[in-house]
Amino acid sequence: EMDPHVYGVADDAFRQMSSSGKDQSCIVSGESGAGKTEATKQCLKFLASVAGSKENVENKILMANPLLEAFGNAKTIRNNNSSRFGKWIEVHFDNMERAIVSASITNYLLEKSRVIHQQADSSERNYHIFYQLCKDSAARSELGLSAPSEYNYLNQSGTYDAKDIDDVEEHASVRKAMELLEFTADEIRSVMELTAGVLNIGNVEFKPKTMANNVAGSEIVSGDALGRVANLLQVEESALVKVFTNRSISVRGKTSVIPLDPVKARNGADALAMGVYSRLFSWLVTRVNDALEGPTGKFIGILDIFGFEIFDNNSFEQLCINFCNEKLQQQFNQTTFKEEEALYMKEGIDFKHIEFIDNQEVLDLIEMRPNGILLMVDDETIVPEGSDAKFMNKVETMYKKHAKFQTDKNRKLKDSLNFEIDHYAGVVNYNADGFLAKNLDTLFQDLYDMCASSKNEQMQTFFPVEENRRQLVSLGKQFRGQLNDLMDSLHATESRYIRCVKPNADQVPNRFQAPMVLDQLRYSGVFEAVDIRRQGFPFRLNYAQFGCRYSCINLGHRYRNRGDDEALCKEILQTSKQDFGDVQFGRSLLLYRSREYKILQLLRNLALETLIPKAQGVMRGHLAREMRRRLLAAEKKIAAALKVGNDIKMLDAALAEVEPTIGTFRILFDTQPRNLKRAKEHRKGLQRWLDLERELERLVDQDPNKVYYKLADAVDRGTKLRDEFNYPTPRQEELIETAIDLRANSDLGKIDSESEKVLDVLDRAAMEDILDRASKFSHSTPTIKEIKRLLNLPMMEWYKLELKKAEELGEESRRIACEIELKSLFLDEEGHKYSNFGRHGSLKEPMIYAKSALFGKKKIAENMLVFTKKQQSALTTLAKGQDKVADKAIEKAAVQASKWLRIWAGDMKPGKITQEDAATEFISYGVGANTEVRDELYLQILKQLTRNPLVEAVPESRERLFELLLVCMGTFAPSEDMERYTIMFLRENAPDSIPYIRFTSALHELQYGGKVSTPSPTSLASRINELKESEGSRFSLKRKGRAK
Repeated sequence: EMDPHVYGVADDAFRQMSSSGKDQSCIVSGESGAGKTEATKQCLKFLASVAGSKENVENKILMANPLLEAFGNAKTIRNNNSSRFGKWIEVHFDNMERAIVSASITNYLLEKSRVIHQQADSSERNYHIFYQLCKDSAARSELGLSAPSEYNYLNQSGTYDAKDIDDVEEHASVRKAMELLEFTADEIRSVMELTAGVLNIGNVEFKPKTMANNVAGSEIVSGDALGRVANLLQVEESALVKVFTNRSISVRGKTSVIPLDPVKARNGADALAMGVYSRLFSWLVTRVNDALEGPTGKFIGILDIFGFEIFDNNSFEQLCINFCNEKLQQQFNQTTFKEEEALYMKEGIDFKHIEFIDNQEVLDLIEMRPNGILLMVDDETIVPEGSDAKFMNKVETMYKKHAKFQTDKNRKLKDSLNFEIDHYAGVVNYNADGFLAKNLDTLFQDLYDMCASSKNEQMQTFFPVEENRRQLVSLGKQFRGQLNDLMDSLHATESRYIRCVKPNADQVPNRFQAPMVLDQLRYSGVFEAVDIRRQGFPFRLNYAQFGCRYSCINLGHRYRNRGDDEALCKEILQTSKQDFGDVQFGRSLLLYRSREYKILQLLRNLALETLIPKAQGVMRGHLAREMRRRLLAAEKKIAAALKVGNDIKMLDAALAEVEPTIGTFRILFDTQPRNLKRAKEHRKGLQRWLDLERELERLVDQDPNKVYYKLADAVDRGTKLRDEFNYPTPRQEELIETAIDLRANSDLGKIDSESEKVLDVLDRAAMEDILDRASKFSHSTPTIKEIKRLLNLPMMEWYKLELKKAEELGEESRRIACEIELKSLFLDEEGHKYSNFGRHGSLKEPMIYAKSALFGKKKIAENMLVFTKKQQSALTTLAKGQDKVADKAIEKAAVQASKWLRIWAGDMKPGKITQEDAATEFISYGVGANTEVRDELYLQILKQLTRNPLVEAVPESRERLFELLLVCMGTFAPSEDMERYTIMFLRENAPDSIPYIRFTSALHELQYGGKVSTPSPTSLASRINELKESEGSRFSLKRKGRAK
């Protein structure tokens, strides 16, 4: 058997709750510094580890500890981390899975006076949070704080550190806890600001000031601390000064303002500090509970409450704390002694009475109506002119002969307000000075109203604006009410006790002071509890329970008394052949001690080792068959819904039936209906249709142009759904078809539909139209953006794309038009390179051209490319390169062509042939020649048109040369380069009588229209007129949508 451990108590509570279904409680008690808080945390850690949770509740419970300890724990003379408040923690569990689902914390009686006072020259400290804020550099800077020694609320004891506590590290834990507990950043900042504000209140100092009529008043010494308080509490500084130095009193509807002397002003400021801090602490507990909120179920409650306190100076707080411990001790006595003995008497069992310390007399002294000490404090609080001294006199008169109460005989002579109560843990001397003020526990109305005016949201929560005057409830009355509720909660549970024993008074390890430990065990009733357990009968079951539990110990025996529970129990014990002579048969219970319990448990375990495998085999088979039956039932309903396909309600009903159909069997079997996964996926698809249906219902009744984008998106999703999950209802199908029609017939729908088509064929005119129509609706799609991009391309790039598209589509006329446009655009950009035909690449060097002449070679060379009256004597070009002699026949023909050209132009007498004959000979020679000769002929014409002096004198000569050039361009084509030189020449020099477009049209008809016949001398004139009067070739005509 293992040594006792906190985990064992928590484990027993958890197991008992799980098996019996009853709420449990663990009551942690002991002196201050005995380890109650640590034991509580260990219980919580065990439950968190064993049970866990689905929503991270267990970690939140554990993280609440550093937060509440920072604001509610302090270093005292006896304990470095003493809880200065009590708490009752209820951890709720799921009734099925026994996982933690929620928790709640109730706090009791925070020691507010510690905020403003600690014993001088002692090892005490204020609450940990103040030191954390002063030592953490980030918090200190953010809140404008200084070292702890600079604050009057912290420097009274001269102690600023606590052993084994790192304030900076603990503050980081507090921040982390607040974040995990879902505090917002604003809430965290506000909490720290209010805490710093409370700390600064202690530094507001007052000095005497004589008011009107020599009334003693006060004024604030320095405004620095006051300004910080006003800033941190977010109240007006002037309002703070007013409520600190004055008090309003209302009598019969008339309000008077009374100045306060420095002592009363200080008391008021301290009351404000305590009021804000206590409300802040209660709010923190509420926020923690919000984070722990969830479903409720069976719970395990853990009580961690202040231990019994005996100080050099014991006041009202110690009386309340010790009263609480008296109540808990009574609860322990009732559970352990009184209820135990009452049970024996009820069952008719002989027992030896155990003497124990019954503290009922002390409880009556403190709380019994109408004259309990706490009630007398309440009475004196509301009596006009009531005082601590009058209270003391009344108590002394009432209880001077009470066995548990006494005062010094010379108390009045010594002007003392001390009295003693003999508690179960020892005699405590109380000082009644300040009892009434602490019991009243309220702020004067001026202070309350000032706080209610704060701009801080938390302050507004702490001090809500009240239309009527507040009803004051004394601290004693509040505490008694809380304590009675706690006792009711404990009585409703099965209680377990963890007694924390303090080994020594010096707070050092490995030191065991036996007398001190013995005293704690004695006054807590531990010895008597052990004695009653040893002498009594701690194990008891009613007859039915005993028979059910232990009938198995006699394997193979057939019991004759199944109908009589008591007789059956006797038969069980007699048949076992063990010594059960000390077992007691009561009126309804069978009672026994540890020895008999161990034998019964051993026999039962041995029997179960045989029975359980058999029972398990039968049960496992049954459970498996039953699970299969349930799975098939669930699958059948799902299959029916899946067969219908589009009925989401039917499918939801089938899915909803899965959980109740399988029931608790899901705990035993990790199996689901085979079609469940498919059904859930099917459900998602139906939900998509349902969502689409709801959206389309709204859209189809609106102007499609106004909701076009939503409509188009819905149609696209519907189309995709048809492909991926084609299970629409008839209404959904109708809606999607309606939406498709609406989109298609809307202005924007038409734009989108057409934009795809025109983009596919690159119809520029249509694209421009689409873009114009879309701009009126501010409509933009990827297709529209692509159209806009293409239309903004340089024209050269556009026609390259259009040419490629025309080739893809086999549109020959469009292809030709694009080629023509590209040639024109090329010359628009690069035409400067072809503006001078003297740059033609196949031209001879001028001196080579003139070498055949006997005289004037230089002049002939200079005039190679300009008009000459003389007969040309050589080729202008080189068909085979400039370093070789040209073919003599070609050269002779070229010279002859020059002659024909001059005859046609009228520069030379025709002789035996007509001008028409000369022209047709020139043209025929070009038709039958190669590209190089053709370029030579074109160059001869351009040469004769360059600097020709006869042009002015004989205009028809120039006209005839251009006419010949027109017929040549319509009859035989030059090389690509010569074409460019010729066109650039014509752009600059074409006559008005023959526009430039006539020349390019003639060339395009020749290049793309097929073979053209050579004109005869008789048809030459008509051919010239035909070309001159032509509107242009069918290839060079401007088409709608083509670039201009």
